[in-house]
Amino acid sequence: MKLCPILTVNYINNKILFIGWMSLNNLKTSLKYNICCYFSRTNNNNWFKGLKSGNFQIIKKYFYDCDKDSIIFFVKQIGNCCHKNIQSCFYQIKND
Repeated sequence: MKLCPILTVNYINNKILFIGWMSLNNLKTSLKYNICCYFSRTNNNNWFKGLKSGNFQIIKKYFYDCDKDSIIFFVKQIGNCCHKNIQSCFYQIKND
């Protein structure tokens, strides 16, 4: 199964929220329901972001790259994105 990297961005403030993976089936499902449905490489299954937590990502717009092998989703994030119950999975600052 070919997977496509997905960059998820808050459509209001352009803050990066999450990076995940989608198959073609995940992409079709996401666009059908207008909610992000990712593929978990760890658990080898499909999952709707927020199905258990209620922290859904509602798709507002999206862009393919020039090769059509990666996508940026701009979403309305309901609740927090990260499983650590914070807004973004990108919260740790590293300065070297």
